[in-house]
Amino acid sequence: MTLEELNALIDKSISSNAVRPGAMETTNALNAEYALGAIFAYIDIIWKTYGIDAMIETKDRVQGAIDELTEKTQILYKGA
Repeated sequence: MTLEELNALIDKSISSNAVRPGAMETTNALNAEYALGAIFAYIDIIWKTYGIDAMIETKDRVQGAIDELTEKTQILYKGA
């Protein structure tokens, strides 16, 4: 898999995680958690296949989305 394909999969994970207004808040949080898992799995593949520089470049590029998704997941952990 090329670096471009992996980055495209990361972008797809981010874009497909739009909040669904009709869904329960917990469902949206679980979707965000799933997207984060996919993103970090792809980042790990990038690191192992293309090296640390490519991994850091990708992580820096998507850090804003990671922060947003992490914020969405917090409903799962409040009161835990």
